[in-house]
Amino acid sequence: MDIKVNQPLGPDQTQQQPRKVPMRFRTRTALAGGRRPGVAFFGSAEHWSVVDGLRLTLADGSSHDAAHLEFTLENGCRLSFGQIVALAGDFYALPHKPISDQADKPAAFRETFATLDKANPQEVKKILGIMEEEFQAIANAIAKGEDPHEAYARNSDHWDLQYNVATGGSDKKVYPYDTSLWGRYMWIASFNWDHFGAHAQDVCRAGLQVAMETAASASTQQGLHRSNGLLKAYAYLAFASHYLTDGFASGHLRTPRRHLHDFQSSQTHSIDFAPDACAKAMHDEDGFNGLWVSNAAGDHWITYGDGRYFDTVNAANRNVMRAALRAAIADVYRAFTDGKAVAAPTYLRLLPKLPLDPQATDNFSPLFVAKPGEALARVRVPTANSNSREWMRAGILGVAPWWVLAAELNGALRPPKIGVPPGKGQATGPNTGSGSATNWIVQARLLERQGKPLTTQSSPAIAEFKGERWVCVKQGNQFLIGRHRTQWTDFQLLKVSGDPVQTSTPATLVVHGDVLHCFYADFEGCLQWLQWNGDRWMKHGTVQVNGSAAKTDRAPCAVSLPNARHLVLFFKGYRSSDLYYAWRFEKETKWLGNTPVQTGQGYAAMTDEQPCAACTREGAFVYFRAHGGRSVYSIWVSDNDPARNFYFYGNEPIRLIDKSVAWTSAAVAAAAQPTDSQVLLVVPHDDNALRSITQQTLGDTTQRQYLPGDVDAADGEQLLSNITPALALIDGRYWMLSVEPEAHQVMLSFGQP
Repeated sequence: MDIKVNQPLGPDQTQQQPRKVPMRFRTRTALAGGRRPGVAFFGSAEHWSVVDGLRLTLADGSSHDAAHLEFTLENGCRLSFGQIVALAGDFYALPHKPISDQADKPAAFRETFATLDKANPQEVKKILGIMEEEFQAIANAIAKGEDPHEAYARNSDHWDLQYNVATGGSDKKVYPYDTSLWGRYMWIASFNWDHFGAHAQDVCRAGLQVAMETAASASTQQGLHRSNGLLKAYAYLAFASHYLTDGFASGHLRTPRRHLHDFQSSQTHSIDFAPDACAKAMHDEDGFNGLWVSNAAGDHWITYGDGRYFDTVNAANRNVMRAALRAAIADVYRAFTDGKAVAAPTYLRLLPKLPLDPQATDNFSPLFVAKPGEALARVRVPTANSNSREWMRAGILGVAPWWVLAAELNGALRPPKIGVPPGKGQATGPNTGSGSATNWIVQARLLERQGKPLTTQSSPAIAEFKGERWVCVKQGNQFLIGRHRTQWTDFQLLKVSGDPVQTSTPATLVVHGDVLHCFYADFEGCLQWLQWNGDRWMKHGTVQVNGSAAKTDRAPCAVSLPNARHLVLFFKGYRSSDLYYAWRFEKETKWLGNTPVQTGQGYAAMTDEQPCAACTREGAFVYFRAHGGRSVYSIWVSDNDPARNFYFYGNEPIRLIDKSVAWTSAAVAAAAQPTDSQVLLVVPHDDNALRSITQQTLGDTTQRQYLPGDVDAADGEQLLSNITPALALIDGRYWMLSVEPEAHQVMLSFGQP
């Protein structure tokens, strides 16, 4: 949740008419995942969201991805689980009736949920549209290698104004200074202690109680009443999950939000909401620097705040939060199966323990400390010393202490951004790790065009060429191709001379000789060769060796050997299981080879699937699924010969570090940095979960070890695909295109080695 304060009015104006100090609190972590399939741009944070990959079990026992399941509200809006999380609390709430203030919190939660359930559908649509812009900026920042919080910092004022307008406020840029210009968005932000500390946990408990009671009641019903009742319970859970995620944002954990707000009535010389604005400085400092926390489940980790949710340093926090959400979902479904609410919900054990000790030296000292029994706070002085343990009474700072603090703490005395708490060490506990050697973030569903997801039932292809990322997918017997520099173009039919290319296989993209090449097989199995000339695709015809066409009935793979300067194609033989290769030197059009790969092993390299290749400083490696089996084999292609020849070695199964043989249910994807010796392989398994294999060279030897792992998103959920993904290492980051098993939508994920 972000808090925004602009420059305050001068002291001379305080004696005229009380004015509102402009401020803003909003939960960024909950925004992720705000959209349903079909409205997502590439830049959507939807598949970074806290709910993506989580499964919801319905009344008939079927299991569904929470990101794909839609809920129909009373107003007719069809929203995903993630969209409800995003809209709850920040955009739909009762500004002057916080849930945590009410004696009957479950009843207050139901009343608050109704503000979304009965909201104006057009307003909901406008808010989600603004989120699209926000998500696009986040995605562009990630694609450029920036941290998402940098995109937030650049654009937050612009987004705030749009949200204010969408909720009934003015579009005047001075709106923060005049409450008559405020929309509901700003009013909610001004009374939002439901999102902080113990208040957030109280609201989460109330919401989960409502969800469990609704699920238990549904279990006694029949037919549609039974199934719809459970869906309603999950909708309540989604709304409550907003407050659950707030409980994992460090800027929310110890900021005395409500305590400071109460000073507006006790400080007669204060500008309205100035104490609230003071909370901004503490929220921002704790959110950026992070806090060490622990829970009852035995986890100990650093939690970071809004805008840093997807930063690499926040991985352990994402994992624990995801575990809490999974537990909450399980608690609701258990209430449905047991016919009663769970007495001791398991998700509670995963929440950070509160309150945090202000004297704990593994965290910086808190900017404010609320003293029980007094309407005063203690502020750390000087603010530049983030580890000072001395506080003083705020009231001694002058006639208008909260005005002074609001101005100084968000100006000259703004606390420093250090970026990490003073306590050292690694996150520990059963829920802090993802089990993946590579940190993955699921970025988005790609769109063929706005509103239409990109789909395929074949392996995609990806390559980087002159600062652009090119993606090619097969649809039917044709290709769609799109590009990304700062944002994605629409995907268009791949055409040559105005005619769509006709294909029988997926394509491969490769850069060689400073030219982008595309290879595929036509309906007769002949390998076809295209080149991009800067504004259109040109056809070079069939790959032929001595007048004989190279033929295949699977997608080929291509690799550019940097030392020998050869472009080499590897492909399964047409109506054969032999692994073939063909090659050409530099920019020549003459092809050589078109023969089976021989390594001197006494047996041929054979496969029934498309091969893949990755180039390292040691040469290239070719990987393929063995003929008649599922074992993954590798061949080393050495191109260090001074005469620019290249040689094949290996043709052996990959043995993992535990001596077992690596296997795949489809084919293999691989990527490497040409200047490095490490290769990442990704393979599908029977359960549609993707697994990784990290190939490492031992020292200066030619010995290699293979480390297995799960392909887990940063939130701890496994990435799924029943089709071999495409993989590329671009600017030090893996780009992976997988195909979602149910809807066949093309998903883009980023991986950090």
